[in-house]
Amino acid sequence: MKNKKVSIILIVTIIITVIIYLPSLNGDFIFDDFNNIVYNYRVLIKDLTPISIMQVLTCTKGGIRPLSYLSIALNYYFFGMEPFYYHLVNLIFHLLNIILVFFVVKKVWERLEANKNGENAALISALFFATATIQTSAVSYIVQRMALGMTLFSLLSILLYLNKKYFYSFVCIILAFGFKENAVLIFPILFFLYWLENGKDKKIFAYGTAFFILITILALSPYGFNLYKSFQNGYKLKGMPMGGKILTEPRVIFHYLSLVFFPYFKRFALNYNYPLSTSLFNPVTTLLSLIGIILSIAFVFVCKRKYLSFFTSFILIGLSLENSIIPLDIAYEYRMYFPLIGLSAIIGYLFVKIEYKKLIPTLVILLICFNAINTYKRNEQYKDYISILQQDLKLYPNNVRALYNMYIMLLKKGEKAKAIKYLKESLKYNPRVYNIYASYADFLANKRSIDDAIEYLKNILKTKKDIDKPHLIMWKIAKLYEKKNDRQNALHWYSEAMKKHPDSIKIRRDYGLFLFNNGKYYYGYLNEAKGYELDNYNPLTVYYLAKMTKVLKMKEKFKFFSNFYKSLYQKGRYYNLPKPVF
Repeated sequence: MKNKKVSIILIVTIIITVIIYLPSLNGDFIFDDFNNIVYNYRVLIKDLTPISIMQVLTCTKGGIRPLSYLSIALNYYFFGMEPFYYHLVNLIFHLLNIILVFFVVKKVWERLEANKNGENAALISALFFATATIQTSAVSYIVQRMALGMTLFSLLSILLYLNKKYFYSFVCIILAFGFKENAVLIFPILFFLYWLENGKDKKIFAYGTAFFILITILALSPYGFNLYKSFQNGYKLKGMPMGGKILTEPRVIFHYLSLVFFPYFKRFALNYNYPLSTSLFNPVTTLLSLIGIILSIAFVFVCKRKYLSFFTSFILIGLSLENSIIPLDIAYEYRMYFPLIGLSAIIGYLFVKIEYKKLIPTLVILLICFNAINTYKRNEQYKDYISILQQDLKLYPNNVRALYNMYIMLLKKGEKAKAIKYLKESLKYNPRVYNIYASYADFLANKRSIDDAIEYLKNILKTKKDIDKPHLIMWKIAKLYEKKNDRQNALHWYSEAMKKHPDSIKIRRDYGLFLFNNGKYYYGYLNEAKGYELDNYNPLTVYYLAKMTKVLKMKEKFKFFSNFYKSLYQKGRYYNLPKPVF
């Protein structure tokens, strides 16, 4: 009877979750979906041959996440570019995670609370995890399948570990890595679980801490992986101080928590423009948030309830990677998806410990209803990318990224006048992003003259010393000169762009094509071949190089290109290349 009751509540939880996510199923591709899916030629496969699978598994567009890209590629292979099916797969991942949250919380309760009465806490935890409004950023934002898949296999790993299936637990950690690098956090989470099961043994903790400190030193040290230098370069590229980010992240964590406990749908954003802390006292919430984090860490060690200690450490560890020293953007709500498991487990515990037991169902229903309504309303915003951007701009009206993305979306809809207003507005905030200036140059070229556009970009190069990709501004100037038929200046600016960034595929490709079309066959071909070498799956590079090879063959200039052309055709057969004739 008890198992039947549990099954019914889990089924009801699944049904509620499906209902509150229904509006997002017909949503658009948004933000990073375009770079990682729509314009990512590596995942747009037309067969399941080893070559195609390898093309997908070696994609590093958003990091080394082969299983994430494989799942996206399979989506495309079976259903094309229809967003509905991508959203549906994401929702299925979320539903599986809800069920796993129930079993993990139940099993941890049994192990750490030394009794078998954890089902109620586990059910409340699963319900809260399922309906929390902050989860929409991971579930309804297609590319965050990375976070969903990582969470799925991480939960499986913990569950298998709790059932003493250590080999299979390790296999699941590897699979979790295939979705997102955050899976590395499973090791300290399992260590804390082991430490608590062994009565908070000081020797175990000392050895474990020494090991993790050693690994951290090895990762950051110039004698190891030298990640610290990579972080410094990352901050330099972003134009963001490392200290400012580290001081700001505790405030961001408490902002996430405020969204969890007061999930009014109009408080949520996709693109944040979170103000940086400049010192411990500016703003004063910096110090207060830091104290809150320190007290939470202390709670892990002093709390007598092992269950609460474990899930508090789960939250802190889950947030430690993306909300720390790594030079990522300040805030994204999807970063709370995995840590919310710990918070949901604590909420489940607190509810079942309420003294007035008859009050529990009423409180749970009120909490879930409030979450569910706001989650449904937030998902209605995910039906349309412009609605998401409008919400972002209500909260952060000077958000350059949201303004520029609004320009792009309105331009696609053909609303040029409205689009230009947003483009001009984004320029007011002194952006560092090169493509905003390049887009405004296109506007000037069409509205006034190419010369005006060129002068505008030259002025940007002189005055904006912190622009993120100056080589692409140079490339844009070269393209404009090429459009103007000024070959000499086009050659000069292509050369300048090449000097600045010789490994840019875009510059190599277009520079090679420019040289080739102007009779410089050998140098044009060499540059195009270098672009191919940098990324031998880039469809435009493959296409141009194949075309060049065919032209050279016809001119009988380079007879040895025959076999090379065959291999190019094999690589590029998906891109409507002409069939080779030999």
